[in-house]
Amino acid sequence: MIDFYCSGITQSIAELAAFKFQTLGKQCNIFTNVNEHYVMSTKNTKRISIILSFTGANSSALSCAKKLKVIHEYMIGIGGQGSNKLNDYCTEYITIYDKENVYSLEMMNVSISMSYILDVLFVSLMVKDYKQHLDHSIEVENTFYKAE
Repeated sequence: MIDFYCSGITQSIAELAAFKFQTLGKQCNIFTNVNEHYVMSTKNTKRISIILSFTGANSSALSCAKKLKVIHEYMIGIGGQGSNKLNDYCTEYITIYDKENVYSLEMMNVSISMSYILDVLFVSLMVKDYKQHLDHSIEVENTFYKAE
């Protein structure tokens, strides 16, 4: 199970990533804050939390990370290099490219960088069980598209 924690534009990035991971059979949830009851009721589930923040210092992301760290949740933070705050809470932290911002185009660099990192994680999982995913794709084709 993959839980994404995000806000603003990173929520759109999380939705796209969740769709991709779901094609691999991964259950995905997208949250803008921590639902403590959900976390405690599913704490024995094999789960990873991915926290998205362009700056690495988003107060919402930091609040989520702080609460998840209390229960020793495995967290991957994906965010900017400008702050170590999110990095301090996460098990792993992957920095996005956030340099050479030009006028209002900085959104392009960071969103493309974050999407790229999530795509690499997706492809890594796909390759891990490639034969199984290929068989599922063939089954989808035979079940849903041959009948048309």
